Amino acid sequence: MKNHRVLFAFLPWLDLCEPAHVGAIELRTVRRDSLANEGWDKLITDHVRTLMDQHVSIKGDSRGHLTVVCHNGAPIWLEPDANVKQAILRACRLVAVSAIADNEERASLIGYANYAIFRPYFQEGVDIAQPWFAFTFRRKYFDHDDMGYDSNKVRFSCPSWAHGLSDIQVNKKLLDSLQAVAMPESDPKKLGVLNAIHCFLLSYVDDDWTLDHEEAAMALRAIEVLLKATTPENPRQRKKGDFAKKEILADRLDWLLDLPAERNRFGAVVKRRLLPHLQKRRDQPVLWNWFVDLYELRNAVFHEGDAKPTVWAPREHSVIAAQVFLVALWKVLTKEFGATEPDKLMRRLQIAEKVLCESDWWRVDESGPHSNAWTRAASEVAHDALVEVMRKMYDEDNAPNT
Repeated sequence: MKNHRVLFAFLPWLDLCEPAHVGAIELRTVRRDSLANEGWDKLITDHVRTLMDQHVSIKGDSRGHLTVVCHNGAPIWLEPDANVKQAILRACRLVAVSAIADNEERASLIGYANYAIFRPYFQEGVDIAQPWFAFTFRRKYFDHDDMGYDSNKVRFSCPSWAHGLSDIQVNKKLLDSLQAVAMPESDPKKLGVLNAIHCFLLSYVDDDWTLDHEEAAMALRAIEVLLKATTPENPRQRKKGDFAKKEILADRLDWLLDLPAERNRFGAVVKRRLLPHLQKRRDQPVLWNWFVDLYELRNAVFHEGDAKPTVWAPREHSVIAAQVFLVALWKVLTKEFGATEPDKLMRRLQIAEKVLCESDWWRVDESGPHSNAWTRAASEVAHDALVEVMRKMYDEDNAPNT
């Protein structure tokens, strides 16, 4: 390997239950106790073991595993071209959104995913047989090389946003459907979906320096980009000029999500105090009002430099925006790329509308430490669905014979 320019890519804080594939690229979590069974060259195996030693928990314990980026089964990329990094980043993003897709079902940190743990680390042009390595730091106006580090002495501590996250499961059905946009070339719709996913992931980092209203604004941007990636056949759209852009986009989102025109109205079910400027929209659906409220928060952030009071708090907006984006993503994949919509997808929006009507989202009750408005609403929606199934079965059993 000394005669080749090489690239080695890995994700030190990611623990996948099973390998994930995007085209020929594979994210594979390898474990220290079974590393010899991978069938790799001894130099590569020793290098991966060294990386595990370098990356430690907050207690200082070496990692027992990490995730390696493979291409056609090989962890080393020989003579990588300019597109290799882009392909790896794109694959990591598609796997990330597929892992985040089922986060609302998690009752603990086990299985929970955020975008930060899917950040790949690149080692370029190195001879992995050498016991030393160099850092290359990107800066706005230059790249800085810092060389001469002993591989056996360097340690990287687990950051807060990765602590405790393990056993990440990927929604395979979503990842399989995303293969249709994995190679976008110059297709504007595919590029739109990929750009929307990237915006969404930037709002789902769980870091310590992004404010809640900034996350919410970025999530809204992701939804806007996604709305532009699909072409409505007959959208419920108001006449141009009758309403502000936010109302038009809210109608377009209703169309994309296939929401029925008749459903819970905001003024009839909401339990929290309404701000005066929302009184005129009490006859609109809950989710419609939420989108308009989020758009007003976004305008305040981008145009006024600060978040003004809205009906829902910025963190509440961020939570609902994540669910709406994931449903909208499925709808675009179904409408534009022939994917099959999963069962119970719309149940997410039923849960979201129930949560939006709660006055105290973070109240913990006797159900357990992770009980909150979302888990309570999910239980209610599941119960209502079961009652509806039983009612239909009863009606069928007692239908008069004809």
